[in-house]
Amino acid sequence: MSHQQNIAIAQKLLEGIGSGRDPAEIAAPFDANLRFEIQGDDGVLPWIGRKTGRQAVADFIRDNRALTEPVTFEVEDILADRVLSCGRWRRW
Repeated sequence: MSHQQNIAIAQKLLEGIGSGRDPAEIAAPFDANLRFEIQGDDGVLPWIGRKTGRQAVADFIRDNRALTEPVTFEVEDILADRVLSCGRWRRW
């Protein structure tokens, strides 16, 4: 997959997160064998850690919406080799 394709996928995910669309609908285009990882202590929040499959994307969005109230969501950069997005999500 090209860098441009990776960036387009990341942008689509980030747009979906902010859209209010159903998490399963947002996750549908992702590969069934997707590796989804968010760094941190996996005992603190349900979405932290290594997950697999498009269901991991849907679970991340669903859990995040249930447990947080976003104030700001800023994407500073998207690194395309393995799709890494860098930004801030402020809760208060």
